[in-house]
Amino acid sequence: SADAARLEALANEAKVKQWWLRVMSRPRVIALRRRFAPQIAFLQARLSRESELGLPLTLGVLLVIGATLLFGGVAQDVVAGDPLTEVDAQITHWFHTHATPDVTRYMLVITDLHGTTGVSLLALALAFFLFWKKKWYWLLTLVIALPGHAHQCAAEGGLLA
Repeated sequence: SADAARLEALANEAKVKQWWLRVMSRPRVIALRRRFAPQIAFLQARLSRESELGLPLTLGVLLVIGATLLFGGVAQDVVAGDPLTEVDAQITHWFHTHATPDVTRYMLVITDLHGTTGVSLLALALAFFLFWKKKWYWLLTLVIALPGHAHQCAAEGGLLA
């Protein structure tokens, strides 16, 4: 039953904790912990959930590294003309053969939401919300980040494209 399983898990937890305490009290382990104290502290800080510089940053960095490696692999396949590009061509062909005016119109609406007008309206709504909630730090972040988007869009063909 569930109660028996829960009791067994608790008993095993106690055994594991006792074993871990025995391992950590060995002279060689104590010497290694003293010798590598700065490195251990660094790892503990990187895996801490208490700070934004802990586990969230570590996972974010690992995610960026993984995405970069994935992008590099895809770019290499595209340059080399590997089978990945053939799959892309097949998918593109399928979409073109199954295109309808309604789906095309819908996809253009989605695309326009990511243009300057759409982003500006969404940013304005977000700015009002942040102002209303008195989230000044995030409002300032939005105000600082938004001109970068406007500058990029102006370089691509106008602010109200």
